[in-house]
Amino acid sequence: MKNNIMDHKRDDTGDSGPVRFETVHEAERAVIDEQRKHRLASAEAPQNDANRYSGISISGGGIRSASFALGILQALNAQKVLPKIDYLSTVSGGGYIGSSWTWFNYLKRLGKLGGTGEDYFFPFGVCDEGARSNNLSIQSSILSYLRQHANYLVPGFGLNYFSGFAVVFRNMLLPLLVYISMAVVLFTGIIAAEVQLTKIEFSFLTQLPTDAAARHWLLIDPALSSEIERINLSLLLVIVSAGLLALAGLAYGPVSFVFARTTQAGYRIRTWFQRVMGAFVVSIITFTFIGSLPFFITTFEDTMPTTLSGFVGVAGGLWHFIQQSKRKAGGIPTKMVAVISSLCLIVAMAAFSYYLALDHHPDAWKLALPVMVLAGYFVSLNVFGLGRMYRDRLIETFMPNADTVRAQHWAPATDAAVTELSQVNTSADLGPYHLLNTNLILSKSPDNKYKGRGGDNFILSAKYCGSDATGWTETAQYNHQNLTLGTAMATSGAAVNPHAGPDSQGITRNPLVSFLMFILGLRMGLYVQNPRYQSGPFQTPNYLFPGLWHGLLGQGLNESARSLNLSDGGHFENTATYELIRRRTSTIIMSEAGQDASFSFQDIANLIEKVRVDFGAHIKFLEDYGIDQLVPGSIEHSTPFEQRYQMAERGYAIANIDYPDGTRGQLFVIKATLTRHLPADLYGYKDANPNFPNQTTMDQFFDEVQSESYRELGYQLGKQLCHNTMFRRAFRLPVEPSTSEATV
Repeated sequence: MKNNIMDHKRDDTGDSGPVRFETVHEAERAVIDEQRKHRLASAEAPQNDANRYSGISISGGGIRSASFALGILQALNAQKVLPKIDYLSTVSGGGYIGSSWTWFNYLKRLGKLGGTGEDYFFPFGVCDEGARSNNLSIQSSILSYLRQHANYLVPGFGLNYFSGFAVVFRNMLLPLLVYISMAVVLFTGIIAAEVQLTKIEFSFLTQLPTDAAARHWLLIDPALSSEIERINLSLLLVIVSAGLLALAGLAYGPVSFVFARTTQAGYRIRTWFQRVMGAFVVSIITFTFIGSLPFFITTFEDTMPTTLSGFVGVAGGLWHFIQQSKRKAGGIPTKMVAVISSLCLIVAMAAFSYYLALDHHPDAWKLALPVMVLAGYFVSLNVFGLGRMYRDRLIETFMPNADTVRAQHWAPATDAAVTELSQVNTSADLGPYHLLNTNLILSKSPDNKYKGRGGDNFILSAKYCGSDATGWTETAQYNHQNLTLGTAMATSGAAVNPHAGPDSQGITRNPLVSFLMFILGLRMGLYVQNPRYQSGPFQTPNYLFPGLWHGLLGQGLNESARSLNLSDGGHFENTATYELIRRRTSTIIMSEAGQDASFSFQDIANLIEKVRVDFGAHIKFLEDYGIDQLVPGSIEHSTPFEQRYQMAERGYAIANIDYPDGTRGQLFVIKATLTRHLPADLYGYKDANPNFPNQTTMDQFFDEVQSESYRELGYQLGKQLCHNTMFRRAFRLPVEPSTSEATV
């Protein structure tokens, strides 16, 4: 397995540079081996093979995926499968329930949930114990709390839709103030330079036409400049750039003649000309945009408020179209509307900034400069953004204090808010060892294997954090000990972020759309320190550094940057299985509840392609247990009832994983689909909600019925898999005639 830093080892003298994956893997196995001893003994489960490790991956999909996976975990626990799970890998919404599992095991070790920390503990309910049973167990109390708080974004107690709107407004207002102030200062400087330039007697200016119409091409309307004519510096630079572009094009002619033969010097010079000419084109576009602003203002001066409102109105559809876009790119019409909407709003903000910088607003820059510096520098992008509100609401639901669970009432999650990631999954815990997957945004990487994908998988775990692109570093010293389990969970689910999109695709990777998203505060990602520079100081990320260069302009997003931007792990791989295959895990259970109403299996396809390219591992579904049997309506000779609900043949598929070293693993995929023999309430919920079980991921406001429907579906499909003979043999469970698949 190749690694771009394979030859880099940690210096024993104390240097905290990155380590190789082999070091990470070895450390994880040491922790897992200790966890196994405690877990398997206390659970009285069959022992695992010493050199074979198992894992469960929980896909993205918001609260839908978390609820579905909760049911699967309950089914696996009932069959004593969970004590044999060594790895837990989660991404996005799967991290909600996965982190909850890790959190309550941590509280159990601390003795905050009763009993001894050495007892095997499954936190999500006791069989046949209802929420209103007498003397409710702590496990059932936890399950009841999760059921009643699935509407986690608006828990009440003053944290409602209005407070959420206020946070969104706050996060839009500050970056707008910062960057409009910056634009005012910039345009004020340009205007001052234009006035001074006009005072210089250039011989070519005397040859310009004297009539107003002709001079308008180089001069601003005097009405907007207190009757002071000034040269449009930007358009002058357009002319200069265009001249240099033409000159470079002409100069390349004789150069091509001189280097007609194939030589290295000719190749280098040819490449240099291409880069320089491309830079001139960018200059022409940039200066044309800035130079056109005076004409925009001149034309619409009398109707400026109405005109700007119109541009803002056109841009108002942007968010709608982004959210309605398909996973790949949303189709050409959607992309065009999103880009045009972004451009309209950018023009409106630029025109407004230029208008403030004009001569009849001479003091605007005096206010803009301190606003830019104070509001731009003295702010933390990690704390101020939407991501922190999102994190707080998540930990209050999925990682509450022990007393909160007992009281069954919402309260601040004060323990989870400060508990570091390195503390919660040690060798003293029962496990499984938790990997939280995020996406490291690398849209400007010089390495095409990262640039083409727009990023790399970046793990956050108790022992190590990092990626193939940057190397890994010890979590206990990482990010200045400011990384909690809750922050890792929220970062893994930071679905809205500039310069990133699902499976490295989507309109939100467009530079114009990303520019607009950042300037409007529509970001949830986390800035962390690069493992390569862990020993150096970490600059608190703000709207100036690295916000301007990374966030707004989308530059410097590469593996060498000191500050790295992490987003939703589903922006790289949405099943959370990638890292388990990197570790050549022998047996993997995948909970797959990504939004896939068309059953196109894009998340699974993305996984298959990436692990084949990156690790030489091949995933091949068995003919009798293929993904085609997960598709609604796949039952042959179906009954009218089965046709009405478009039932699938089964709710799981089985694949072999052929690793490059000749070993073979097994992959069991449980996908959210309707099958036979489900409880009647699930069919009733389907009647009332036709999109079930693929309701939009935008819906993060589940009530009890919706949450319970997905949980019960996961539980029933998990039970189906547990009756499969191949599955039971893989986990060394008793195989009896009554447990064959034919009885399901």
